[in-house]
Formats: sequence, C-alpha cells, structure tokens
Amino acid sequence: HSPMYVEVFSYDMEQNLIVAGHAGMHDADSLSRGDDYEVVTNDYEYDQLNELKGVWRLFTAKPGRVTLLSLVDSKDCFQMTIARGESLDIDQILFGNSNMNIRFDVSLREFFEQAARAGVTQHWAVAYGDTTSQLQKLAWMLGMRVVMIE
Repeated sequence: HSPMYVEVFSYDMEQNLIVAGHAGMHDADSLSRGDDYEVVTNDYEYDQLNELKGVWRLFTAKPGRVTLLSLVDSKDCFQMTIARGESLDIDQILFGNSNMNIRFDVSLREFFEQAARAGVTQHWAVAYGDTTSQLQKLAWMLGMRVVMIE
C-alpha cells in the first residue's frame, strides 16, 4: 500500500478525530478521492527557499480503514508504534497540505496518552487497510520493539 506521510494538525475531542496531513509528494493516484478536489499547487515548504519552484498534487485523502505507524530510535532498539482507525469522508480541501481526517479505534485521550508513553515523533506513515500483522512480522525480523495503541 502506498503510505501517506502525516503529522497531526488539529484535533476534535468531541468528534474523536484528528486532522492530519503533510506537505510534499504523495501517491495521489492511490490515496486521493480522485475527484475535482485534487489540484496542482506550489511546493509551499520550499517555495521561498529555492530558485527552482516545484509543485505537488494537493488532495483530500479517500475514506477507508487505515493503519498508522511511527518509527523511532528508542536508545536500546528501534521501535514501531502502531495505531488503527478510519479515514473519514470529507468534502473540503485543506490548502497547503494534502490531508485526511482520522477517527482512531481508541479515544483521542487514549491515543495521545499511549503515544506519549511510547515516545513518538510528530510524523506518522498511514496506509490503507489493517497492515498490523505485516508490520509486526517485519519488526520481529528486524529485532524492533512494537507498541500497539489499542
């Protein structure tokens, strides 16, 4: 599955969801809703820094079951932190970054508390489907610790 690279932009405790996304190149063909909300835009992250201007495809991600993965060096070994949820169907685009709204299988309070205890960065890889068993197998093969947020 093509992953989407995201960080948490905002959250809504009442609706139990986060707004997540990130600037840059994503596989819009497999991640976007494929409708008229997809646009080509300036590369906002580097627009002021480079003489050569780049572009990317700005989109709202499609709805569906998702698995989130955070990778960190936790001193004694590398660690995978895994969470699961649902990318929600939304009808608006967040200009500046491709984005998705995610409702986790656990409450937001549980997600943030467990993620903080595990130790994560702000960046997550998101893939469609439940890829937990594949990630756990990869972690076992590589000698990585796995923390499940459930």
